[in-house]
Amino acid sequence: RFGPVNAVKGISAPDMTRTALAELTDSDEAGIAEEKATLFAYFGRIPGTNLEWDWDWANNRISVTGSGDIPDYSNYSQTPWSSLISDVEEVFIGSGVGTVGRNCFIAANKLKRVVVSEGVTSIRWGAFDATILSEVYLPASLRSVHDHVFVYLFSSSASRPLTVYYAGTEEEWNTVQDMMGRILDHLEVPYEIGVGEAAFYGPKLDIQIKNVYGKEDTLITIQIDGMIAEKFGMEYVDKDGKKKNPYIIHRTSIGCYERTLALLIEKYAGAFPMWLAPTQVKILPIADRHVDYAYGIKKALEAEGMRVEIDDRSEKIGYKIREAQLQKVPYMFVVGDKDIENNAVSVRHRKEGDLGSMPLARFIEAAKKEIDTKEIK
Repeated sequence: RFGPVNAVKGISAPDMTRTALAELTDSDEAGIAEEKATLFAYFGRIPGTNLEWDWDWANNRISVTGSGDIPDYSNYSQTPWSSLISDVEEVFIGSGVGTVGRNCFIAANKLKRVVVSEGVTSIRWGAFDATILSEVYLPASLRSVHDHVFVYLFSSSASRPLTVYYAGTEEEWNTVQDMMGRILDHLEVPYEIGVGEAAFYGPKLDIQIKNVYGKEDTLITIQIDGMIAEKFGMEYVDKDGKKKNPYIIHRTSIGCYERTLALLIEKYAGAFPMWLAPTQVKILPIADRHVDYAYGIKKALEAEGMRVEIDDRSEKIGYKIREAQLQKVPYMFVVGDKDIENNAVSVRHRKEGDLGSMPLARFIEAAKKEIDTKEIK
């Protein structure tokens, strides 16, 4: 919104900047105060929708209101607010919005607060970078969407002629895709459809995981292949007595070990929960005379299936604790004279700190429960 103030200051609309706005003072010509207030807001319609967006410069907030869906964008630069994205600290989504599309605010690296009104039905993956948000207000129906890690993507063929890319006929593709859809519906698996993302030989179910940057990576893929059996001469006799080609199911329980490990390392920042940690307990004897007792504890823990290491170097105990802390080992045992005397262990947790002295049996009971329930601390 630009008015007479441009003529007063000689500033053209495209060149309007924060610096120029800061130069406007109440001592300027009559009417400047009113115009100054309007300069602190941009607004417009989201193309192809009945939605309006508004930029509140005083609060660095974008509000989207009206009726309809915020579309998916292949890149944040396509959004109407792309020139403001680096300044956005807050986003408000009105109750008339149905879906918040991909990449709408993914590049808002200063975003702190998101408020979503009742009535919003879906937030697509990659709409926001969830890892940087400090405040998120969602209606009850959407809280599970925000916290959910996985999404199932049913990748189907494109609507273009199948001969361009896909093997088989349109009838064969319709049969297999209907089959995949019926399986997912029967299992009551919530899923999204990715048109044009199928393999050339058949549709697939991709299990997507959200990484620490809020973007999707494929963790597991299950594909129904209706083409390869015929090429390899694979047949079976059906109940009607006729020979038919079977459908081949391509399945990976973990699509790529390296990718899966990378996702886990990123997700937990190396601080794995106890059930997943390579070293679950590290025993730290204070002096050489405590080493034998430490190895006795190690043997008892290993008998319960735990992964244990001992730092028996001739180093100060503070140094040993610090190294174990930097290695993000879930539990540390500091073993000294009193522990031997009381047949106990002094326990430290990497996040909770000193947990005090306790009998080894008590720790084992609590640790096994933490491992069995896959608790995350």
